[in-house]
Amino acid sequence: MPKEKALQGQRLLTAPIPSLKLYWDGAGEVSSTNSNLNGWQSAPSSWPVAQPTFAYYETYFDLSGYELGDLTLVPTVMETQDLGFMTLSGAAMSGYSPRFTLVDIISQERLDPTELEDDFINREFTLPGDPQSTEDWVQVIMENGRTFTPTSISTMNTATYVHMVPSSGGSKGSGSPTTVQKLWVYRLLFLKGATTFAGVTLQIPSARTILGASIIKEPDLEYLMRQKRSYELATRKD
Repeated sequence: MPKEKALQGQRLLTAPIPSLKLYWDGAGEVSSTNSNLNGWQSAPSSWPVAQPTFAYYETYFDLSGYELGDLTLVPTVMETQDLGFMTLSGAAMSGYSPRFTLVDIISQERLDPTELEDDFINREFTLPGDPQSTEDWVQVIMENGRTFTPTSISTMNTATYVHMVPSSGGSKGSGSPTTVQKLWVYRLLFLKGATTFAGVTLQIPSARTILGASIIKEPDLEYLMRQKRSYELATRKD
């Protein structure tokens, strides 16, 4: 059986995303001390960061085997699974109006974290694939976002725990077939109302991004045109 024939069929790809624990010290700085970063990064600078507004985790699906066989991946199922147990805790949470947004992305192109932060914070919540973004909608295969705001508050051992629940959310993305070597997977955390935090801990559970797909052999012309379009989008100047 030819190798490319053996690679064809239904596939389920998974990308684990570790949990995140951010601790703001008395000066409002987040560092690796008392935080569990687990590979999460900040932008535009690395940890420690004073009053951070953005953090992200980056990984990818390796499709090089399919690309070598001139095969096309056609997405059929795309989602990020988590249990949603988001909490803020600290000795004095009164007076805060915290909220944060989590965005899960599968992209055909590697994204610039500095650009991601600037677009969302300073350009009316712009995300990849939006009309004002530098990333074309076709390149963004999946994009799911949720904004979390406070709900119930409990106290334990003098610490106050604020349970964060989704107050809004939505999804978009092209779901386009692709011939790339890698699909980039992101979880983005945008912090709002957290600029005065001190002595506060934010905990976000681990997650897993799921991509179900059909691996197919397209006619040569169709395959080459798809590769041409991907190259044009990856190299265009905005």
